[in-house]
Amino acid sequence: MAYNSHITKDTIGVEIRTTNERIEGKIFKMPKNRMLDYLNQMEESFIPVTEVSVYDAASGKLLFESEFIALNKKHIIFISDQVESA
Repeated sequence: MAYNSHITKDTIGVEIRTTNERIEGKIFKMPKNRMLDYLNQMEESFIPVTEVSVYDAASGKLLFESEFIALNKKHIIFISDQVESA
């Protein structure tokens, strides 16, 4: 039997609010884990966020887009799942 080092993770669209920015992007978490579990169980100070759009929180103006950012968890005011509208 071959060793499979691939770990299956769920991709979750999120909105993250920091003091001055609103960030939309995707994070990867273990299946059946809650978002709170993901944040609390991580030993790292940074969370990886992909497919990122960063907006000014006050004006809503798009500041930049990136394929990846590493976001310091200490700067997060709130984080929520983005719900697809039907």
